[in-house]
Amino acid sequence: MSSPQSSNTFDVCLTSWNDKDAAAVRASQRQDDLSEFEGEPIGSELSETDVPVFVVVTHNVLTPIACGGLRPLSPPMAEINTMYVVPEFRGRAYGAAYLVLHEQEVQARERGWSTLRLETGVLMLSSRKFYERHGFGKIPFHSMELTRNQRYLCAMRRFWIWTCPIDPSAKCNMLRHSC
Repeated sequence: MSSPQSSNTFDVCLTSWNDKDAAAVRASQRQDDLSEFEGEPIGSELSETDVPVFVVVTHNVLTPIACGGLRPLSPPMAEINTMYVVPEFRGRAYGAAYLVLHEQEVQARERGWSTLRLETGVLMLSSRKFYERHGFGKIPFHSMELTRNQRYLCAMRRFWIWTCPIDPSAKCNMLRHSC
């Protein structure tokens, strides 16, 4: 993987769940989840049918570093899932998570979804703070069957009026395109 300091050129790509870059970032996420949650996977296995909107951020065109999907729920709601940034690119200095979230919001708006919800770990404070900074608030967690590790999840939701432009002070060259 290239060094974050080598360049600040990021590409935001609307792609499919099965794309090779999407699969690579999801594999990194799975490894992190397994180590963090004692080898027990969280949630059910998803597919391209479940997650028809998928975003990948690459660094220097070649290295996939972040991803996130949108799963349609009851209109006008969608669920953010599989949101992940590889550890080397986490934090505000690079803004990879922001780029994914922004593109998810663009895609949600284009599809008429005005509410986004998500589930994140109760102990994942940096993730929760990120979502709170971007207007998400905690809601009750509704799941019929919780696995042992799902008890640690926190549900959040955001309603919005579309006023979220790309941050003009971002330190990257962001290109949006479909692959």
